[in-house]
Amino acid sequence: MPRTTKAQKRKRARRPVEEPDLWAPIRQAKLQPDTLMLLYNRERITSEQWEAALDIREAFELVTNGTGIRIADLLAAGGKGYSEGERIRAIMVQQRYNAWVDLLTRRATASKRFIGCFAVTLDVCVEGLMLGEVERSRRLKEATAFGYLSDGLDLYIEAKKAIDRRTGLTYKRR
Repeated sequence: MPRTTKAQKRKRARRPVEEPDLWAPIRQAKLQPDTLMLLYNRERITSEQWEAALDIREAFELVTNGTGIRIADLLAAGGKGYSEGERIRAIMVQQRYNAWVDLLTRRATASKRFIGCFAVTLDVCVEGLMLGEVERSRRLKEATAFGYLSDGLDLYIEAKKAIDRRTGLTYKRR
């Protein structure tokens, strides 16, 4: 075994140690385009499915809004001040989301096909994961995630139409 000289040891000691970049995943996530926008621009999902995906994203944020860590903002006095239209829209989106979850639950008990729809749809719509990432993380066959996503969005459209018929209200995205 060759011996290391004192000069080699000093040279190794002077070499800077590279620290891991803790911000790399966040920076990478900001650089990636929106998965839904890519699917829509490539015409893999319809405009109705695009609207449904954005509704699911909005509803998930509304439902989980109060569960995160809050930071006090001393400059914001008096709350967010939502308008009446924004409140009505939030209520409608939550009703549609709840109806979609109920419909998915009923279908999943009847058929195994719909068991993966909820998780895959949330992974793509809310988390912004690419279809390949979802397939790898959930150990799905290739092109299965898109089928689940498409089924999940179609079921949301079905639930949305049922809620709109029942309430008589429609509220389209701007």
